[in-house]
Amino acid sequence: MNLTQLRSHVRSLTGIQSTAIISDADIDLFINEAYQEINREADWPFLRAQTTITTSANQGTYSLPAGVADNSLASVAVLSNDVNRRQLRPRSRYSTDDSSGPYIIGRPLEYSVWNGVMELYPTPDVSETITLRYFSEPANLSSGTDVPIFDAKFHSLVAYGASVRVLIREGDDTERRGYYNLQFQNGMEQMKGDYLSERDRSILRLGGRRRIFGRRDNFYGV
Repeated sequence: MNLTQLRSHVRSLTGIQSTAIISDADIDLFINEAYQEINREADWPFLRAQTTITTSANQGTYSLPAGVADNSLASVAVLSNDVNRRQLRPRSRYSTDDSSGPYIIGRPLEYSVWNGVMELYPTPDVSETITLRYFSEPANLSSGTDVPIFDAKFHSLVAYGASVRVLIREGDDTERRGYYNLQFQNGMEQMKGDYLSERDRSILRLGGRRRIFGRRDNFYGV
């Protein structure tokens, strides 16, 4: 569903069709609150992204590329050169200002991030391409044709989450609000099962039956 369809679905769920009671802008606000709550719930595979920075000799600090937040990094590594292939170790926020130790310049082995700036330790002695793997932060849905970043079968969760917020604002404390909230929470658990579960595709034959681990129905065929 796109934003226009989600808005209509929220009005259908809440029974509030009049824009005099709640405007489209307010519904869009609640839709995006629910949408971003889902996006923040887990390190979803659909949020995985990567970019690169190119180091320069004798330069130790670099601005993070657009879209990369301080706390969104999963890996910082030199991948292009097998001789010097390495993953840099992250420093905690509390050790950002610690001494670089015995290394003044050389091939970076550690990094820290503070306020959008990455510092490498030791300071690079050559130019290298460093790959940053990170979790992106999707933009709010703004145009009527914008759609959530995840699979379409879970788009209705956004409408349920937004409807709960609308009903709270309107003072609706009926069982309907609780039901919508349950649908929203259960739906996110189903998303975790679909997106985050590690499925073992190995096959084990027992008693003439073929068992495939990691699926809801464990038995296939005879």
